[in-house]
Formats: sequence, structure tokens, C-alpha cells
Amino acid sequence: PGPAYQSCCVEVTNNQRSLLVLPRMRLGKVAGAAERRFLFDLYGEIKRLLTPSIVPEAEGFTADLVTRPYAFGDPGVPREPTRYLRVRYDAKYPPPDREVCSGGGATFERILGSGASATENLLLDRDIMG
Repeated sequence: PGPAYQSCCVEVTNNQRSLLVLPRMRLGKVAGAAERRFLFDLYGEIKRLLTPSIVPEAEGFTADLVTRPYAFGDPGVPREPTRYLRVRYDAKYPPPDREVCSGGGATFERILGSGASATENLLLDRDIMG
């Protein structure tokens, strides 16, 4: 007889949604207190956007600054390495509305990664290939 095949199911818990927020002000171009104040305003706007309408206040989200290059065809996003605010929260909650992600807000131009599925985020975060 030929090879036997088995089916399986894997449940992944604590998967994170990861969004990159492109600030309106290029971080690193302005130093000191002005940059800190802008980051405070940016974080506040993202917090108002996400809580409590998307992520419950009790669950919250994390945010940190990361530098990433952009390799896709959107001319509105800088191609050189740029500092983004990376926002992470539980993937069981939905991403922000597409209009907000593409249109931006007072302190950010757009949100990247909102269309990525939980599976895609898992594969990229864990460097799974094959």
C-alpha cells in the first residue's frame, strides 16, 4: 500500500495583529522635545482610534518605534528606511476601517498592514517558510 495521510488541526493562541503607522512628521528630522510631543500626540490619536471601539480598554495594545524599508508600489509611502509606530494587539480583534488606514488622521498619513490576515502575520513573525 501507498503512504498513509493523516489530517490535523492546529490552534494558535495569542496571535498578534501588527500595524505600521506612518507618521505625518518624519521622525528623526526634528529632535528633542518637539519629537517627543509629536509622538505623544500620535500615540494618543491611535489610542482613541483603537480603544474602546476595536480593542477593549482592559486588553489594550502595545506600541513601539521601528525602522522599516517599504518595498511595494505605493508612491505615497517612502521607499527608504523610515521610522514607524508599530502597534500590536490581539488578532481576534479587527483592524481599523480601511478609510482610516488609507486616509490617515491628524498625526499619521496611513496605517500599513491592516489587510494582512492573522495567518499571514503568524507566518511572517515566526519566519515560517515552505
